[in-house]
Amino acid sequence: MNPVSIYKYYKNLTAIEFSDSANTPENFVVFIGGLTDGFLTVPYVPLLAKEICGQLHGRWALVQALISSSYLGFGTGSLSRDAEELSKLVAYLRKQRGSDSSKIVLMGHSTGCQDTMEYLTGTHEFEHISRLDGAILQAPISDVEACEYLDTEKQLPGLLAIAEKLIGEGKSEELLPVSSFDLTFGAPTTAYRFHSMYSRNGDDDFFLSYLNDSVLEKTFGKVKVPLLALQGSKDGAVPPYVDMATLMNRWRKFAERWSSLSCIILGADHNLSEDSDAGAVDILIEKVISFIKKEFQ
Repeated sequence: MNPVSIYKYYKNLTAIEFSDSANTPENFVVFIGGLTDGFLTVPYVPLLAKEICGQLHGRWALVQALISSSYLGFGTGSLSRDAEELSKLVAYLRKQRGSDSSKIVLMGHSTGCQDTMEYLTGTHEFEHISRLDGAILQAPISDVEACEYLDTEKQLPGLLAIAEKLIGEGKSEELLPVSSFDLTFGAPTTAYRFHSMYSRNGDDDFFLSYLNDSVLEKTFGKVKVPLLALQGSKDGAVPPYVDMATLMNRWRKFAERWSSLSCIILGADHNLSEDSDAGAVDILIEKVISFIKKEFQ
């Protein structure tokens, strides 16, 4: 494993940087995980970081962000809060680690992909120093469709009804009952966040398979930086009725700088764990590094 640096970039928020001890990186891939993720919970991160440092000759480093929504904090937050906190890290990297001309690519995994899209397409007015130069979506799945598919006990409709009632009563920040924990990975979750994650047309979902072109034009159509999307053919959170190849092709039509390197990685599961086929992680690494070389060197 490459040497790491851990630093506080804003208030109580920290990040871990994997870099080459012989060089000071100029550019950064900022990695943000999905629901329940924190440092090193996505297994491919250390190897990806090592290859980024090595193959890009120490000029790039991978930085894994820890935000308020990491681990079980997502239940009381929002994508908007995530994007604001990530913008603080991007600004820190340019001010403290690199320079105003540093290239920064935000790489989201799972719900981190929603964070990435929120950063690029939301109503935030970030300072110039917090701009992104590119983005990577790894496992850009719909939380709604995943929950509907995996909710074998059929708890979702009743919990959504509770959430909608609380929101209607002006209690959007009130926590749902403990019975919601089966669907929130044990995280205490507000009515707003539960509804945002798991209701169709909620604030969180950029990747529902049924979204029409007018919606995609307002999301993917607003992405003006190079965009790489990588999905796994064995992602168990994707319902059988979702044709990911067709869906990604629809996104491509709206994203102005969609990368031709985007693909479905054969044999890859949701986070390219040990259940993925041999070689799947190698493909992911090759795609990410090729994307950086093509777009930023």
